[in-house]
Amino acid sequence: MELRTKEQNKQIHMLLGNLGLMDSKSWLVEEYTHGRTDRSSEMTRQEATELIRALNDVNDRKRKRVISHLAEAGYVKNGRPDMDAINKWVIQQKFKKPLNAHSDSELSSLIYAASKVKDHFLSKVRT
Repeated sequence: MELRTKEQNKQIHMLLGNLGLMDSKSWLVEEYTHGRTDRSSEMTRQEATELIRALNDVNDRKRKRVISHLAEAGYVKNGRPDMDAINKWVIQQKFKKPLNAHSDSELSSLIYAASKVKDHFLSKVRT
C-alpha cells in the first residue's frame, strides 16, 4: 500500500480550505478510505487521488456555470464560448484574478454576477 504523497496532502488541504470544508476533513477522509482512517496522512495514493478529484469537481462545475452564463450573454466566438473574453471579464470583477484561481465562495459570487450579465443581455434581445 503506497501512502499519499506530500503534494497530494498539500492539494487536499488547499482544496478543503478553498471550499470551506476543513471542519469536514476527518469525515471526508473516512468516507474515501471506507472507514479505515480519518487521517489524511494515512490515505493511500489512490484514495487521495479520488478525494482530490471529487473536491476539484465542485469548483469545476461552478466554473462551467460561469462560462455557460457568459456564453448565453454573447461571449461566443465561432459558436463556442470565447474564453479570452470570458477570462478578461472575470479578471475585471471583484477578485481581480483568473477563473481557475477563484475559491468556492468566490466562484459563487462570479456565478451570480455572470447570471446578471446574462439576464441583462437576454432582456435586450427579447425587446
